[in-house]
Amino acid sequence: MSSRSLYAFGAFGVIPLLAGAAFAGQWTTPLPSLHRWAQIDRIPRHHAIAANGVPEPYRTMRNPLPVSRATIAKGATLYATNCRSCHGLSGKGNGPIGRDVSPSPFDIAWLSEMKVSRFDGFMYWTIAEGGVPFGTSMPPYKKMLSPNDIWAVTTYIQAGLPKDLPPR
Repeated sequence: MSSRSLYAFGAFGVIPLLAGAAFAGQWTTPLPSLHRWAQIDRIPRHHAIAANGVPEPYRTMRNPLPVSRATIAKGATLYATNCRSCHGLSGKGNGPIGRDVSPSPFDIAWLSEMKVSRFDGFMYWTIAEGGVPFGTSMPPYKKMLSPNDIWAVTTYIQAGLPKDLPPR
């Protein structure tokens, strides 16, 4: 092999190979929060609000309850009674009944970290109307819970489903 061939091999073969190896780590490192966005595809409700917004009368609703330990505790108790069997203790959608329904219950722990969960009207609408219009088995709670009860559950979810306030 001539010196010119060796030079060409080094310049066009080995050097790019070494450079690629040096930078490979930055392309193989997983993006920690990217997989979380896959949850959005599991929310038909998200697609509905992206297209049409939150429907009236929910669009302009504001939570009338104070964000207090008492409200969050009441929400925790209501969550334990009405939501935990499907959504699970931590809100991950892994409750004992939720494991057997399709589609599986949504991860509301993840939702509680998203900006949309801060929108009172969206949260009230989600709980009040349930998921039946979107092909899920979540029942509409507007006939089972009072408006203040729905707001208490909303407050509990928006607070991140805190564990330091166990259901009574």
